[in-house]
Formats: sequence, structure tokens, C-alpha cells
Amino acid sequence: MKSGKQSPGEDGNVMLGLAMLCGSLLLDGFTNSAQDIVFKKNPKKLTGAHMMAYLNFFTMANLIAYTLTFTDQFQDVYNFISVNGTLALLDLIKFSLCGAIGQIFIFITLEQFSSVVLVTVTVTRKMLSMALSVFLFGHVLNWKQWSGLFLVFAGVVLESLVKVLQKNAAVAKHEKKD
Repeated sequence: MKSGKQSPGEDGNVMLGLAMLCGSLLLDGFTNSAQDIVFKKNPKKLTGAHMMAYLNFFTMANLIAYTLTFTDQFQDVYNFISVNGTLALLDLIKFSLCGAIGQIFIFITLEQFSSVVLVTVTVTRKMLSMALSVFLFGHVLNWKQWSGLFLVFAGVVLESLVKVLQKNAAVAKHEKKD
């Protein structure tokens, strides 16, 4: 949606970005709730490691099939590694290992807690990373961005506060019964 008036730094793709964000959130919500259901139906048979292995195998099979069918990216990767040598391959391996370690934590959190806890942890991590980037690298945020950052942190703090208050109320109610 391009118009004659654009804010500085805006490329005219705000609506596309918002649509992609909403789609991502919708698919995340669907995936998380589906994973919660799978864990609840198979509490002893299925672990986070199983879920991670199945998901990665399915994703790998789909990506290989798509890449071989519709693109020539395997040749591009081979050419890149041929030109850039062993260091590029080592960087790819390190990147893959970091991703795998991150996935282990994600699936353990899913298995031990729930998707709601995972979403809270993920959002908090992303917002802290962004805030740290702003302060360490001197990025400038406009008032809308600061408002969004504040709203996310306020939501996380309020959610935690409500949980603590509910837990305290349940403990107090249990103590009254005794």
C-alpha cells in the first residue's frame, strides 16, 4: 500500500508486514496448542527430544524435496562452500549446533511446562535482546517503538504478577482449610 506520504524510513510495506506478523502469530498459536495436545495425549511415550526429531525430520524432508524440485540452491551452496572454503563450512556447522541447542531448550520447556510458558519465555528473550541491542549499539527508537517495547514488558510483568497473586490466594485458601 504505497501512498504519497510516507514516514521517514518506511518503505510502504507496513500492511504486508502486519499481515505476515499476524500469519506468523496465528501459525505459532496453532502449532503450540497442537504440540500441547500431543504431549498431553502421550505423556509417557513422547518426549521433547522425540518431538524435536520428528519435526526436524519432517522439515528436512520437505525442504529437500522443495529445493530439488523448484530451485537450484544445492548448487549455490556447493559453489559458496567451494569458493569460501572450510571456514564457511565450519560457520554453517556452528550455526546449526547453536540452533539445535536452542531447539532442545524449546522442546524441554514445551514438555515440562506448556506452550504458554514457552511463548512468555520467547517473547521476553526477544524483547530483552532488542532492548540490549538498542542500548549497546546506540539505535534510536521512535515513540511508537518505545510504546511497543513498554507494552510487551508490561504484559509480561502483569502476567507474572497475576500468577503470583493467584498462587498466594490458593495457598492462603488451602491454609484456611487446615
